[in-house]
Amino acid sequence: MFPQTHFLLPFFLAEILVKFNLLDHKAAILAGLLAVFIDIDHYVAYVINHRYKDFSVKRAWNASVIKQKRDITFIHHPLAFIVVLIILAILYVYNNSWLLIIGLAYFPHLILDGIEGGLRKYNPRYFRIKKYGFMIDISYYELVLDIVLIISIIILLVI
Repeated sequence: MFPQTHFLLPFFLAEILVKFNLLDHKAAILAGLLAVFIDIDHYVAYVINHRYKDFSVKRAWNASVIKQKRDITFIHHPLAFIVVLIILAILYVYNNSWLLIIGLAYFPHLILDGIEGGLRKYNPRYFRIKKYGFMIDISYYELVLDIVLIISIIILLVI
């Protein structure tokens, strides 16, 4: 999934928690931004796979988008899942806000990546463009999800 979807879903879920006074709007934005930041691991993996000789963000982005290598990075492995659960258990004792922020960033991120992987088996239609040298290969499913999330967020913010 693309960064906007990784931002929108946790932000939407966090805004629901804002309505219940469990988080504030700044925390909701932070949860969305953290969910996007999680994908920095793809860039790190790209640099490592190229033996620290290629630091191009554009080439790393395009390699990830067109899936030259199926880039399942550490953050998506079971061990990382366990590490995050341990961190969340510690945060449960000390700071519930950070527990919610990190949980809302990490778990929807994994779910979205799992959905994307599952959808690829069915060869969904993609909207493909190249802008400033960056490939954008987004499925129509993701576009619809983004639109639904944006409308839902607007509704949440208005009521």
